[in-house]
Amino acid sequence: MTALQRTALIAASTFGCAMAGQALQLVLPAHFITDGRGTVGSVIGVLALLLALVLGLLIWTSYGVFANQQSEAHSLSLTTLQLDYLLEQYGPEATQGRLGVRGAVRRSRERYFSGKTPDPDLSFALAREKLHYIDEFFAAMKPADAVRQRVCRAMKLLRTVMTEQS
Repeated sequence: MTALQRTALIAASTFGCAMAGQALQLVLPAHFITDGRGTVGSVIGVLALLLALVLGLLIWTSYGVFANQQSEAHSLSLTTLQLDYLLEQYGPEATQGRLGVRGAVRRSRERYFSGKTPDPDLSFALAREKLHYIDEFFAAMKPADAVRQRVCRAMKLLRTVMTEQS
């Protein structure tokens, strides 16, 4: 049953119950109806309170998730920018690494904003593949002693960026 069919069924049953209540009101004596109004009002009040609590918790939870994702995106973007800057300072030998970082950012953006659910097995295999690529990339670099510290820092940043994006 689709959501539209379910909605139509609920609307039809609500309308049918309202019509049955109107018909029952014509048959029942007046004192039955007046005695039940207070109870019905209490039940409606309890339902409204529960609905307000559930909606409040839903909004609070969704805001918490949004704020967490936003802070992670900000820190990840700063780390990616620092990594690109460090690799740019290294020189033309790091061009392949800079292109790899940009490609990873594009793939991550597509994965998170395309609306598709990623396959967990594929994500794990992809993360392992990226870690191997990072090790091979930095093993191929032969930095001078003055640049070695920047390369080590870039390696740590690249591992952070790649593992958080997979």
